[in-house]
Amino acid sequence: MFTINPVDVALQNVRMQAGEDSEDDIKGHAAEWISNNRDLADSWLRAARLTG
Repeated sequence: MFTINPVDVALQNVRMQAGEDSEDDIKGHAAEWISNNRDLADSWLRAARLTG
């Protein structure tokens, strides 16, 4: 039901390879992505709630 821009995935992978690879780092990456893409993330949540 959703896709994430491959560039965003690649950028997160680079951060992990640079040492930001703890669970807290990854959660922070996710939180940052959601914050930067709030409208898109919210649209996914609305769609999921409708099909749930």
